[in-house]
Amino acid sequence: MASGLHFIVVLCLTSGLWFGADANCIIRHAHPGWSQFGGKSFQFFNNPLTWSEAERFCISVGGHLAALESPATYHFIRQVIFRATNTYPETWVGGTDGPNEGAWLWIGGPRFAFINWGPGEPNGGRAENCIEINLGGRDYVNDSICDLKKPFVCVKHPH
Repeated sequence: MASGLHFIVVLCLTSGLWFGADANCIIRHAHPGWSQFGGKSFQFFNNPLTWSEAERFCISVGGHLAALESPATYHFIRQVIFRATNTYPETWVGGTDGPNEGAWLWIGGPRFAFINWGPGEPNGGRAENCIEINLGGRDYVNDSICDLKKPFVCVKHPH
């Protein structure tokens, strides 16, 4: 395995893929079957779970529910979902205000800077503490009841 990884690194360096490609050449081999973006690996899971169950599942595969760190990441995640389903189902991502009402955060740790809230959102108060995307197939973010079962997107960071 070590010699195989060494070959991949050498191949990336000699072909010029390593520089300016944020190490995606190696990540592609580290997480086969996952979609690569911004140095991270993303996967859509079409088995509906509650938000907490989905986060536990993501942890079990070495990640977390995905964070919408930027407009580009948000649109990439929507593309991953569409490629898997040919539609835009309501899907859990890793945002919550469960610990402190109104103080939204991403469960994996990145700063909560970008959010494409839908009109009038968030609107659930203490009842809706988890973030979904694609409410009714629409291109925005919504706060939802965490105990509802929905498909979800996990993210893995490079090791």
